[in-house]
Amino acid sequence: MARKWSVFFGAVQSVLKWRVRGQRRTLAIALCAALGWIGALSLPALTADSPNSGPVSVVEIRGAGEMAIALVERGQRLYNQGNFPEAVGVWQEAVAAYRTAGDWLNEAMALSNLSLTYQKLGEWNRAQEAIGQSLQRLPDPAVSNAGPDGVRILAQSLDIYGKLQLERGNPGDAIATWKRTATLYQQLRNPDQQRQSLINQAQALQVLGLYSRACDTLLQGFGETPNCQILLEEPPGDSQRTKSAQRLISRLSAQPANLITANGLRRLGDILRPLGRLHLSEDLLLLSQNMAQQLGSGDDVAAAWLSLGNTALAIGNQERDKDTPETIVLVPVQIDEITPMEKALQPYQKSLNYYQKIVNNYPGSRMALEAEINHLNLLIDIKNWWNVETQKILRAQNYRDQLNQDFLEKTSQLADDITELVNQNWPLTSNLINSRINFADNLLNGLKNEKFLPLAETILNQAVQDGKTIGNSRIQSYALGSLGSLYEQQEREAQETVRRQSGLDLAKDYTEQALALLNLYQSNNSGDRSITYADDRDLGYRWEWQLGRILEAQGNTREAIQVYDQAFEKLKSLRSDLGAINRDVQFYFRDQVEPFYREYAALLLTPEQPSQTDLEKTIEIFEALQLAEIDNLFQDPCSEIQQQQSRVDFLQAHASSNSAILYTMVLEASHSAKAVNPNSESVQIHLLLQRPQGIDYARSSLEKNKLATSINNFNKRFYVEYTRYLSENRSPENERERLNESKPEILEMLSQYYDWMIRPLEAQLKAVQTVVFVLDTPFQNIPVAALYDGQQYLIENKSVAFIPSWQLMNPNPLEVGQGLKVLAGGLSQGLCLNGERDCTPEQRQVTELPSVEIELDNIPTRVKLLNAQFTPENLQRELNRFRGHVVHLATHGQFSSNPEKTVIETFTRAINLKELEKLLQDKNTSTASQIKLLVLSACDAAQGDPRAVLGLAGVALRSGVSSAIAPLWLVKDSATAPLMIEFYRLLQQEQTNKAEALRQAQLALLQNRFPKLPDDYRFPKLPDDYSHPAYWAPYVLVGNWL
Repeated sequence: MARKWSVFFGAVQSVLKWRVRGQRRTLAIALCAALGWIGALSLPALTADSPNSGPVSVVEIRGAGEMAIALVERGQRLYNQGNFPEAVGVWQEAVAAYRTAGDWLNEAMALSNLSLTYQKLGEWNRAQEAIGQSLQRLPDPAVSNAGPDGVRILAQSLDIYGKLQLERGNPGDAIATWKRTATLYQQLRNPDQQRQSLINQAQALQVLGLYSRACDTLLQGFGETPNCQILLEEPPGDSQRTKSAQRLISRLSAQPANLITANGLRRLGDILRPLGRLHLSEDLLLLSQNMAQQLGSGDDVAAAWLSLGNTALAIGNQERDKDTPETIVLVPVQIDEITPMEKALQPYQKSLNYYQKIVNNYPGSRMALEAEINHLNLLIDIKNWWNVETQKILRAQNYRDQLNQDFLEKTSQLADDITELVNQNWPLTSNLINSRINFADNLLNGLKNEKFLPLAETILNQAVQDGKTIGNSRIQSYALGSLGSLYEQQEREAQETVRRQSGLDLAKDYTEQALALLNLYQSNNSGDRSITYADDRDLGYRWEWQLGRILEAQGNTREAIQVYDQAFEKLKSLRSDLGAINRDVQFYFRDQVEPFYREYAALLLTPEQPSQTDLEKTIEIFEALQLAEIDNLFQDPCSEIQQQQSRVDFLQAHASSNSAILYTMVLEASHSAKAVNPNSESVQIHLLLQRPQGIDYARSSLEKNKLATSINNFNKRFYVEYTRYLSENRSPENERERLNESKPEILEMLSQYYDWMIRPLEAQLKAVQTVVFVLDTPFQNIPVAALYDGQQYLIENKSVAFIPSWQLMNPNPLEVGQGLKVLAGGLSQGLCLNGERDCTPEQRQVTELPSVEIELDNIPTRVKLLNAQFTPENLQRELNRFRGHVVHLATHGQFSSNPEKTVIETFTRAINLKELEKLLQDKNTSTASQIKLLVLSACDAAQGDPRAVLGLAGVALRSGVSSAIAPLWLVKDSATAPLMIEFYRLLQQEQTNKAEALRQAQLALLQNRFPKLPDDYRFPKLPDDYSHPAYWAPYVLVGNWL
């Protein structure tokens, strides 16, 4: 009986099947798993190698004899045993035997398997030569009568070729190859192998950072509609699983159980993680794990554990961000019960457990290496996060010191363990090299322990050579750039064997080589012209940033600025795909993106009087920083408004409002300035005032600790003590007494902020009527209306507003006047726990707001939803029918930089951020009746959240609303109603914009003037003095001020 042979290993991993004496046997060829998570700026993760199922049979040509058959069997056996060197010789003999017999199909099969074996040995040039010869033997089925056997052999050989292309850093070419295999498998009516080709394409797209496209490709492979955006846009419910996601999980659970399906589910879970759908990612990975366990594939189970660990880590980051450091560090009982390290690791136990399972079940394996590196990455990231956060708390020094000591001991031991693993004689692959570079990068930038520097240098130098060996220019760039980072940090003399250069000169040379290799990498990826390559820009901006720092340190300031600008342009183009360049966007923003913007701005502002060109560029940088911060807060990019006018044109077009835009930036000194005064601990407050006639500039310096102390004290007084005072239902007399006790201290603080934010440009601001602030993070929770010059508050002379960025400012003003229409909803009644109708005040989940009914009855309301009528369903229905432009919600709620903490209470339940966005977005699809003003009169900012105003701006922006008004802290119900009634009364007057109406309403409270109400209404008992800033200052207008 003639034997039938197949190429036994396809695109990433295949299952070998052949017939012997009429019986079918199956060999599963197992590969070690590739990286699940390799760090900040390395190649994107290849979480596991993927199986091909299904035989590709070729009828052997008579004459090859039993010798060739025996050689193939032996080659397969040796490969399966991992004896790759001996397998090479056997495959070479099989090639010669089939060539002698004139069996070109089986010769091509043997050559393809020879290429695959060379790949296992890391002999990439020989692998390339063998697969090239195989493909030369195989005719194009489109122009020849190859028959189904020829098509099968060609498809699997192309699978092997695609794997080689991906491994050598050519994902674009790999995609083109796997598109061809998908067509061939479709021709062969082999849906499993066609699905595998789509999975392989998704893997290459993931390497390129094209996550949404990779997601679409995988959905197509599972027979789903290739529209990942549906999964990303639908707001989740309480379970965090959207309806679309739940339906998808149900359908995918019914897929046939095989290794191709298990691998595809794992890939989809890995791709959804950086896209922000963490719980859906976890569900898919659990499906993959269960299927792999059912099939008895230990390697695929371990790969699923690695991916589950990575997703659990991302979920842990979200859990960590729910607590403020104050609640963790400043509560003694929490510190006494557990150590700082135990507390810091609490959100990550599930992730750590998955990594530990791999180490326990696969000790000494490549999979264990990846799990250990992920573990090290996690510890370093947590330590760095806590260092940043606890620096904001003056009382946390001891906590931070203990935390650092614990992490130093743990990470040092882990680094020693990884060193033993990483030095093993593994077959050379791109994933292994990346693991080593990532480990070295952690030694340099994470641990920062001098004892590890020689090891890091050795690893990186070897990685450069290994990258050359496999022909992957991106890997070489990663290694060379990391060497540049090493020498930049050390600024030390080179070794004796190297030409004597300073550390900075070596750093510059290595960094320039890294950039040159990225250009080569880009030119090599030309397989699919429809792909926009993203993965050279992530390293490109990093190396340009690094080169800019080096040039600045060498005194080449103008050249440094040019290189910084190149990096800036790359980073802007990456903004829409931050998830493609880092595993954790939030940490990535803080660790990489934000410092770059600030360093570049500080460099431009080094001269005493920067040029108008440099000032304009600085504003552009600050705008980009604000955009990136909002993207970071909401974990996806906000859409920029396509501005029809520049800032100057807009200000000139609305000259009657006499507005100017004031940018405040808090920057450390540039690197060149630090070189002159290395011991300085000061920061600089830069003010850039955009007026129609140009940009005015001023700056002041102060000690960093002074600014931090001032901000902490102010937040404590306003956001903690005032919230407590105003929520205790004190008598008006007692409340006034307590507030007045603190007033001198508050005025002193507000005077200090005036000196920093206004006084340096006081002369230029004299003729300005409306000051529109673009505030840096430290100042975002400062009530700028209450800035105090020693005699008057700023609000007494000027209207104020806040915009996060000009690029996000909706230019359409609100049409004011008698035709103003408001859709209003609110709660005046308290809500009880557990849905009870009657309860005591102590049992109320939401306290009553008795003035809300007065408020809603005395503003120009066209639709009113009060108490039981104020439900999410009623709000949605009325919004769809509403033809006005203002939505006013007078109910308890909170806006925050954490989307999960942004909620609006209704009578039946709280509306979360996603639901609120969806309600307003659906309404704003109709241009004729867009909502232009959202007023949250009783909501307040999350306590201690310095970015809460950005959170409010994000709510308005993502909902399509032009502007929003809300208080920065808890406000008195009795003060809110008169302020809001006066605001709307003024807004109904012609020629009164939102900013001016809000100013006049705040002045009315400040001056104890209250609107006259109809006889049927009466305000609750009022204090006889509302002049304290606690009552009128918290309201902030965000967005378009006209």
